[in-house]
Amino acid sequence: MSKFSGMGLNTEQPFRVEILHPATNQPMRSVVDGKEYTAFVDVYSTDSNKAAAIQQANTDRRLRMKSNQRFTAADLEAERTDFLTSLTVAWCIIDPVSGNVVADAYNEQDGRELYSHPGFRWLRNQVEAAAGEAANFIKPRPTQS
Repeated sequence: MSKFSGMGLNTEQPFRVEILHPATNQPMRSVVDGKEYTAFVDVYSTDSNKAAAIQQANTDRRLRMKSNQRFTAADLEAERTDFLTSLTVAWCIIDPVSGNVVADAYNEQDGRELYSHPGFRWLRNQVEAAAGEAANFIKPRPTQS
């Protein structure tokens, strides 16, 4: 076993991002039929194996492009959306205006739709920032007795 095993970041476990309201910067909460919901997104690290595989596939695809093909800003934006969609594994989305729970079960189709919607860049930015923040994936130290 390597002397470095157990010391790295816990990039293979998703981090729960508590979504903050874009106007108040407070956690978004809603109560439906007596049950309290908090807006969140569970996302893997941009340093995870999953993220590395996606980035390698994107690079391979670009390298296979013919010389007369161009990689556009729209292509880059689509890659960015697909990347975050693939790193997301669960969520609870609350409408910032009505306070209603919009989605509490994640699927990639909804993820792609939300992350590509210009009106939800504020949410996407929070998730991207959290996925790229190493501190969110630090392994807790075992307690000594």
